[in-house]
Amino acid sequence: MFLSNASVRRPIAMLSLVIALTLLGINAYRKMGLEMMPHLDLPFITIATVYPGASPEEIEVDVAKRIEDAVVSIDGLKHATSSCMENVCITSLEFQLGVDVDVVATDVREKIDLIRSELPSAVEDPTISKFDVNATAIVTMVLTGDATLAAVLGMIPLAAGQGMGAEIRNGVGIASIGGILASGVLTLLVVPVMRGLVTRRRRA
Repeated sequence: MFLSNASVRRPIAMLSLVIALTLLGINAYRKMGLEMMPHLDLPFITIATVYPGASPEEIEVDVAKRIEDAVVSIDGLKHATSSCMENVCITSLEFQLGVDVDVVATDVREKIDLIRSELPSAVEDPTISKFDVNATAIVTMVLTGDATLAAVLGMIPLAAGQGMGAEIRNGVGIASIGGILASGVLTLLVVPVMRGLVTRRRRA
């Protein structure tokens, strides 16, 4: 009722208000970030430790147990779990919500530095990384064609750098390319062998 009465009594004022709200909405739409998810600082930290040539049992005793014992005293730690595989140990740390991830990452790094001398000499320096929900892939592209591996790989910059929306892809941080191993085997081994067999049969 208020809006209808105000529109009848003061049409110019209400029209000006609607125009102002429309302009503000257009301005806000233009400034919206191009993110699939809102910015979140989830309290998760991952410690990746490489131990070349070690079995999962050795890594569990010599690496995982010592890392967990070192970080368990950090304030705000909720859970600590380790996955031991051949040559590598992945330790995941979950903290309470509201904890500053940058601060606890520094604390974790300091704790790891204190026990670095206790780890086996063959162990590489642990890599500490924070979980970033905005670091997930936003575009997945597949290229196929009747060409060699080198030609297909050479088309990737052209496909990613031209066309609609190319101006917003200039700030791409990391591009991961998969399938190179299989394509390389097919291009460098399977295709030449099959071509040679076919050529021999035709000559025979």
